[in-house]
Amino acid sequence: MRPLVFMTLLMVTGCHWGFKPHPDEGRYRTGAPDSNWEKVNPGSADQAWFNQNDGAAIYTDSNCGRRYEDGALKDMAAHLTRGIAKGAPLHEKSIHLAGREAMVHAWEGMLDGVQIRVGVMVLKRNQCVYDALLIAPERSFERAWTQFERVYSGFQVEGQ
Repeated sequence: MRPLVFMTLLMVTGCHWGFKPHPDEGRYRTGAPDSNWEKVNPGSADQAWFNQNDGAAIYTDSNCGRRYEDGALKDMAAHLTRGIAKGAPLHEKSIHLAGREAMVHAWEGMLDGVQIRVGVMVLKRNQCVYDALLIAPERSFERAWTQFERVYSGFQVEGQ
């Protein structure tokens, strides 16, 4: 499942080859999942972790300046999971991170014929959109969700 997850991450985050990032992109900190998660190459995202035993992946990313798109957080969450998430959210809540409102959602989904669950956190701050994504098989989603919460709940923008 590992190649499947990383191909999905690249698809979801999009490719911005040859695009010079805004100076504020990547200037944030998050919490970290426990030691069962290995930090891996994030591709076009800012950071990523993979749990081999659970077949789950977490990534975080930021888009600022010209890559920033203003919109409703709920719509941004749905956009990040388009083509993967199915049906109504299983979990949906508004939280506060870094002094701003953030949305956290989870959906059932399908990826290459495999039942999965996907979680997303989206936050806007100072012309930047920050997001975190969790993709996990149904069987390990609850364990992975706990680690996903550790990652996004530690979110802090650096230098602001």
